[in-house]
Amino acid sequence: MNFWEQQATVWPRVKPPLRPSAFEFAIVAKWIQHQQAARDAAGKQPLRVLILGATPEYHALSWPPNAQLLAVDLSAAMLALWPGEPTNRLCADWLTLTPAIGRFDLVLGDGILCQLPWPAQQARLASVLHPLLQPDGLLLTRAFVRDAAHEDFSSALAALSAETQPAINVAKLRSWLALQPSAAAGISPRAAWQHLLATAPDCGALADAIRATEATGTYPADDHRRFHFATEAELVQLFCQQGLFSLVERHQPAYVLGRHCPTLVLRANAVADPA
Repeated sequence: MNFWEQQATVWPRVKPPLRPSAFEFAIVAKWIQHQQAARDAAGKQPLRVLILGATPEYHALSWPPNAQLLAVDLSAAMLALWPGEPTNRLCADWLTLTPAIGRFDLVLGDGILCQLPWPAQQARLASVLHPLLQPDGLLLTRAFVRDAAHEDFSSALAALSAETQPAINVAKLRSWLALQPSAAAGISPRAAWQHLLATAPDCGALADAIRATEATGTYPADDHRRFHFATEAELVQLFCQQGLFSLVERHQPAYVLGRHCPTLVLRANAVADPA
């Protein structure tokens, strides 16, 4: 069983900050209404939405009648979680998408950017998405970002150990951010987990939390993924370079580590695509 097959089985037990909350879905709902109102005013139907990943909660949002949703994920196991019709899912690499799949009013993606190497492939995604969006189409993404000042792992471990009821999802994100040497180098979540296991046995409640949630924490031996965490400012600059996108809004949740999980609302500008 690879990581995504395993993740599909434990997804209901994943919690914020590694899973979006009602806060993020309220933001999405607001912009669904905004984009639908714009289409209504222009006499255009229906709303078309591209979802990168297979976050099933997106499907449960209140969608306008006849809205067309397309979920795209490279993992068939995660895509199987998508509640929509089989015709509304596509197993594909995001970086291979072209306007042949259509153009969209909204692109949604939760935690998608850090899964791509920094900066080249994250910049490539911006270039891929721009021609997929209608003029003034929006990209809404909850990004995982690092602080400009790097927190070392010993400080992160001390803070986690001081919690009376440490949350494993918080521990994982904080350890990834602390152990990543740079955005370009990234961090292996499997290596970070092994490091946490090796250093936390005497950390009381943290060690207990790790043992109690082993099913959502383990990583298969063939998990060779790396996460790449840039700062929020670096991400915004990357998407806005060459005039492809403009930042419309940013929102920060109140849950633990919320400053590392801002939702960015980016508008596609009507400019010529770069060569």
